[in-house]
Amino acid sequence: LLLLLLSSGALAANYPEYYYLTVGTFQHLCLGYNDNTAYVENQCLIAVQESGVNFNKAKSSCESNFPFGGHIKGSLFSARDEDHMKAVENRRVMNQSGAYFVSNNGNGGTSAVPSSGKTDNIGYICAYKDNMGCPNDQTRFRDKCYKAQSSPMSFEEAVGKCAFGGPKGSIPKVEDDDLNQFLADFAADQFKGEKTRKVWVNAVPPQGDEPWTYAEKAGEIGRDQVTFFRWWFTSGGIKIDRGQNPVLNFERESCEEGVKFGYWTEESGSSKQLTVCEFQTSSTD
Repeated sequence: LLLLLLSSGALAANYPEYYYLTVGTFQHLCLGYNDNTAYVENQCLIAVQESGVNFNKAKSSCESNFPFGGHIKGSLFSARDEDHMKAVENRRVMNQSGAYFVSNNGNGGTSAVPSSGKTDNIGYICAYKDNMGCPNDQTRFRDKCYKAQSSPMSFEEAVGKCAFGGPKGSIPKVEDDDLNQFLADFAADQFKGEKTRKVWVNAVPPQGDEPWTYAEKAGEIGRDQVTFFRWWFTSGGIKIDRGQNPVLNFERESCEEGVKFGYWTEESGSSKQLTVCEFQTSSTD
């Protein structure tokens, strides 16, 4: 994979935030930044082609630009040793027409010379690493963490349990098919052996002409509108009565119920259903 070579000498503007939400991981975000980006040892490497810079300017440029958003900070790429640089070059990181400034394993600057042997400095290599993560008992998907709760509970109990369980906790706000599929698979794996084969979906039915909204806290209706639905339609259509809430079906073994896998049906909000909580990722520094 080639590294991004920017003829302007400056890193591109912050990548649109929606792209991070559309793809799954920082690795995908990195590789989607440009066709010529490389992901090496959990770092996104970007080679900036800019002549006439010194080590300090190169270091400052990497640290002051945030192509993946402010929470992912950059630094001048740190080369551990010659073998490390060879591994980077094998990913076609460096343009063979010249050398690049890198950090000498934290001990000042040095030039990474390509196998062509050309030593004229033509730029520098920046490294970006996503330091956001999830606790060991949670599973990451995109920029959120997910945790299966051990006991069935009502919808209001689930809202309260998730709200106080971690940073920005809530019942998952399902916004597209990819997240819906992930939650169905995650629930099927986490709740093996449970008789109940449904988990709550964060969606509060409208009253009158009001829109569907997310539940932010127990007993409260949020302001954000629900825009994605994955209903299991029957010949009679879907009709949600007051006091009912959607659930995501994750039964995939039974022939009769397996056809509903990944689809939403409705249950009384007071019924006891399984719950997955969604939390914000946090810094691992």
